[in-house]
Amino acid sequence: SPSGREFKQTCDFVHDIALSIIKQRRRELESGEEVLQEKKRPDFIDILLRARDEDGRGLSDLEILEEVDNILFAGHDTTASTLSWTLYALAQHPHHQEMVREEVEQLLAGR
Repeated sequence: SPSGREFKQTCDFVHDIALSIIKQRRRELESGEEVLQEKKRPDFIDILLRARDEDGRGLSDLEILEEVDNILFAGHDTTASTLSWTLYALAQHPHHQEMVREEVEQLLAGR
């Protein structure tokens, strides 16, 4: 279907970008550890690239991509659920909803 093809194109686009980042980061790490020393702490991809099993084998680019997908989409789903339940709870308690509205208006100060 057209929407299925669009979904696949979008997934392929995201995967292509993620794979290019993974490959670039792998090249940087292979060129020298000073790349990590410049950072305050390693990020998720750095940790996955440096991970080794008992035999000293690291993860492939595809395995790292799958882990990145899990984090991205699990985080998206968790955020959506949290927002939905928060809005539901506020709708059930108009007094608290009003308190939140007032606080947001105060923080935004007419913006």
